[in-house]
Amino acid sequence: MATERGVAVRPVAFSQIYNITAPKNTRACSLLAYPAQCNFSGERFPLEVADEINRIHEQAPDHDSEAHIPWWVLVDAAAYAATSPLALDNLRNGPDFVAVSMYKIFGAPTGLGALLIKRSSIPHLNTKRRFFGGGTVSGLTFDKQWQTFRHDIESRMEDGTVNFQDIVSLHHALDAHERNYGSIYNVSLHVSSVTRYAEHVIGALCHSNGLPICLVYGHSDGCAYGPTMAFNVKDAQGRYVGYVEVERLAVMNGIALRTGRFCNPGSSQRWLDLEADEIVKYSSLGFVCGDDNDLVNGKPLGALRISFGAMTSKVDIDLFCDFLVRHFKDYMLLDGSCTQSVVDTVNTLGVPRRQSDEVSYKLTQQNTIQTITTPSTPLSATTVTGIPEHGDIQVEIDKIVIYPVKSCHGWVVPAGVDWAITRFGLLFDRSFVIMRENGTVPMQQKKYPNMALIRTGVDVERSVLVLEFPGQSPLEISLIPENLALQGTESRICGNEKQVSRILSDDISSWLSSALSVSCYLACDPRLLWASAGTEGDELTDTSSDTTPFDNSGNDEGRGFSCTRRGNISFANESQILLVTQESAQQVEEWVAEESLSEVSSSDINSVGPMQYRPNIIVKSAAPEAMTRAIEPFEELKWESVNIGFRRAFIVSGPCRRCQMISIDQNSAKTLKAPYSTLARRMRVDGKVVFGIYLDSVMDDDNAL
Repeated sequence: MATERGVAVRPVAFSQIYNITAPKNTRACSLLAYPAQCNFSGERFPLEVADEINRIHEQAPDHDSEAHIPWWVLVDAAAYAATSPLALDNLRNGPDFVAVSMYKIFGAPTGLGALLIKRSSIPHLNTKRRFFGGGTVSGLTFDKQWQTFRHDIESRMEDGTVNFQDIVSLHHALDAHERNYGSIYNVSLHVSSVTRYAEHVIGALCHSNGLPICLVYGHSDGCAYGPTMAFNVKDAQGRYVGYVEVERLAVMNGIALRTGRFCNPGSSQRWLDLEADEIVKYSSLGFVCGDDNDLVNGKPLGALRISFGAMTSKVDIDLFCDFLVRHFKDYMLLDGSCTQSVVDTVNTLGVPRRQSDEVSYKLTQQNTIQTITTPSTPLSATTVTGIPEHGDIQVEIDKIVIYPVKSCHGWVVPAGVDWAITRFGLLFDRSFVIMRENGTVPMQQKKYPNMALIRTGVDVERSVLVLEFPGQSPLEISLIPENLALQGTESRICGNEKQVSRILSDDISSWLSSALSVSCYLACDPRLLWASAGTEGDELTDTSSDTTPFDNSGNDEGRGFSCTRRGNISFANESQILLVTQESAQQVEEWVAEESLSEVSSSDINSVGPMQYRPNIIVKSAAPEAMTRAIEPFEELKWESVNIGFRRAFIVSGPCRRCQMISIDQNSAKTLKAPYSTLARRMRVDGKVVFGIYLDSVMDDDNAL
């Protein structure tokens, strides 16, 4: 707003303030705004800035003692006042304006703050604004441009009805604060002690090789710091661990962290060494504040933050340090490059070491995958078993699973039934979404765990989707668009706009709303249903020419992680098909069983299996009579391509980054610690928790359907 009115706005380092505000550099009436405490690093700045600026200007030869100096000072004391006394009466001049937050001081009421104005500054304010609200004028006319404002400053500046209920509740907040803590001075002494203790113990956390576990921003340079610490976690080789993964794991352990850049672009750019051009570039790539993009080329885009208050104890700090040590000490990230030998690096996690070749696989309609090429190493027949040491292997498809309704329970395709593959992925997979009334983002299990209890099934002969939920009659929905009453509406998948069609059916909406205890409706993408009409189950359908080979060369996260391709996938988040192996799932199950009873319950162990990862294709090692070696756990992370049938090729676009949703029991909808907490300790690639691989379609002249 200031820039639009021709007012120059300039960010400056705190060390430059007195030079900028010196009389010789002052050209006009100006405003200096600064925080008493940085909400990123916790660094504190003196309240006496206004005193020093006044002293300097009063010594100037042309100073007018009757006038206000040309600099006005605004102090944001929201974070500072939460744990420290705001002793403005001790200042000679003091700031002209001070902003405080009641929520940060008391915890309640929320959304209530105050702007303190120095009385001697009030006469200099221009309160004749171009607009006004109710209660700010003492008289006005409707047919003449005339009004007279109230005399007291608070009435003139408070437009409309104030939040009087929260203002009344402040009395209770003040009483409770005094009853529990005595005074803000007691809070300040306690919080200072806790902060110094946290600086010592967190700063001392190290891997066995001496490298620090945490990179703390500030708190060691001799400056004054308040009860806020921003940091990032590093592995045993000094590489950053994604802060989103740390936060997810912390939540599962009952620890609340703030992540990101904390709405503080200046401090985040300074401490994270981010240039403005970098942020603009990442924004153009679709990165936004609050998303899961925490590392780019190994560099963090944000940080973790912990804050201490009147109720924080040293025990809380110790528990947090125990969490960091338990999950990150001596941890080493896996390299996400497809050319890295994943099985070699996984060896540090207890998996037997074995050098493996990069291979290409073919999925046949007999539910088997067999090797067709071994590009890097010629076949060898010198092993005693007669199986090539670095050559062909044959694995079987254990299950093909589709999820007709996004975030609901999957449906396993019956054994022996071939399932169609379209340019969007498996037929009917994630063709429907459940939307809240007046919402634009599909409902997901992470927020509505009971969606796992909605069982889905496909009656191929009748072209009907069947939904089941405990205590309700089954619901049937046609899979033929012509049989559905549809109305276009907007939706967003992973931040991307997507046109969807609402199914206009009170029966369907009522059934879903009753099951999930929230007003909602079913929507679909008709393109994902067209292929069903008149199509046999074993046909590959829909070969529109706009399908192009997947290219992640523009992915700044590095090769090995998938970019979202909204045009060629269904309502899935990232990619067309997710493949997991029984062997990798078994390895995680063994890891879970090894966890202490204090970490993982027996119900967690019983719930872990390949279906917990919501895959589309589950593969396993072939039977012994196939005379081929078994799949090694996690070797799928280095596969580069998969051929399905004789006419369809898929490339591996990257590992699947996992979230807490895999710890929702798909049979009971209960939230468990495993397998996410176990994977977070044992299986990260480039700082991200991964399991399974994404497959994306490749279409060219040789592979056209």
